[in-house]
Amino acid sequence: VLRSMVDAGTLVAVGGRWTVQGDLDSVARPQGVRALLAARIDALPAYARNVLALAACVGNEFHVELLDSILAPSHGEPIGREIELLTARGLITRADHSGKLRFTESITRELVYDRLTRKALVQLHGALAQAMERSAQRDELPAEDIGEHFAKGQFQGKALDWFDRALEQAANTVDTARTARILRRSCEVARAHLAGPNSKDAV
Repeated sequence: VLRSMVDAGTLVAVGGRWTVQGDLDSVARPQGVRALLAARIDALPAYARNVLALAACVGNEFHVELLDSILAPSHGEPIGREIELLTARGLITRADHSGKLRFTESITRELVYDRLTRKALVQLHGALAQAMERSAQRDELPAEDIGEHFAKGQFQGKALDWFDRALEQAANTVDTARTARILRRSCEVARAHLAGPNSKDAV
């Protein structure tokens, strides 16, 4: 609640002390943590919400450079200012020793992701998959992560190609648990690829 009041400018720091400005009765009082978070997110500028949405599709941790490579061209400006805003609002923070950012609370990422439409999820995962595939660091990324984004972006054929690469990686490390996970997911995607007309691979 306090964070939402700071975001709205109702609670401000003056002379080292917190001071209420305006009428407290006008402060919205959403019920529950998720409703409170949703209200804070809805109050953000549109570009900042777009950054959060794409980050949520990556996972709890993400590279700014990956998000910027997707969003900056379509918005005409880099995402640096939005990252600063989201950090100042306490929604994201630095991940330890990895050069990544992360959601401050996992519930924030879950809420943002859950509120995305099916169409938005397909578009965002597809954009992530294509950006990761183009990345100069793609060989350093887990192949199954790229495959998963292609699958969720409805590029099942591309997803299967990357799952094949992931199986090769897993075989080289003799990681049987990882191999089993990739095989299960490959079978699920293969069935979807054979059964449905939704794949974008032919587009």
